[in-house]
Amino acid sequence: MQAIASFLPAPANAAAATRQRWALGFVALGLLLSLLSAPAMVAGLMLLDGDVLRDKMLARANSKLSAADIEQLINNRLAVLTFWKNADLYDDLAQAYMQKAELAGVMKPEGRKQMADVIRVEEQALRRHPADTFGWARLAYARLIYNGPSALVAEALQKSIETAPHEPELMPSRIALMVALKRYWTPELKNRFHEQIKGAWEAQRWDLMEAALYGGFVDDIYAAFADDPVMTIKVHVLEREWSAKLGFPQPKK
Repeated sequence: MQAIASFLPAPANAAAATRQRWALGFVALGLLLSLLSAPAMVAGLMLLDGDVLRDKMLARANSKLSAADIEQLINNRLAVLTFWKNADLYDDLAQAYMQKAELAGVMKPEGRKQMADVIRVEEQALRRHPADTFGWARLAYARLIYNGPSALVAEALQKSIETAPHEPELMPSRIALMVALKRYWTPELKNRFHEQIKGAWEAQRWDLMEAALYGGFVDDIYAAFADDPVMTIKVHVLEREWSAKLGFPQPKK
């Protein structure tokens, strides 16, 4: 008992000892919070360095990033992701890899090889944000370039449509993908085909006709409006206009 008692504070010092313990506790808590917040603070500072390039990449008015800019953005996002696993950061990285592939030429071996990185990173983004319709469309395109038409490409495309069926910016490119994937259509994709064409006509008919002329699916646009004579005439007028503008032979219809 004597030994145990020697470790206990005297009653007169009890209040001071209690205050000391609370003070030490607050100091320890402050240090802990600082340690926990340090990675987020570092990630935030690093993020700012890449945001300018990210914004330039996403701005339609600007041309594509230079090779050096792309590498800088890729390295920035990879560094930030070591601190913060975030869907938007993975998506930025996927788009940077996509631009790197396009700069090399997506139909060339180096560009096609780069699509493996797009697929890997976009899948990480979609695990964290499965409602990203643009991400699913990007994944479908990357899979198509990397391995050709497949059920996996069709699956990603279908999810893009399901998450935002009427997204105007994606409709022309979705239709081009659907045409390339007819062999792998699910019943859902088959049912959506003419719906997507009609939606694209309302939202971006000029982009739709350009994609159709280059992709060879103008007849599919006519088929979508087969029951509407007025629309058939409008399709024909636009086809003639854009055929002349892009240097395609004039339609005989």
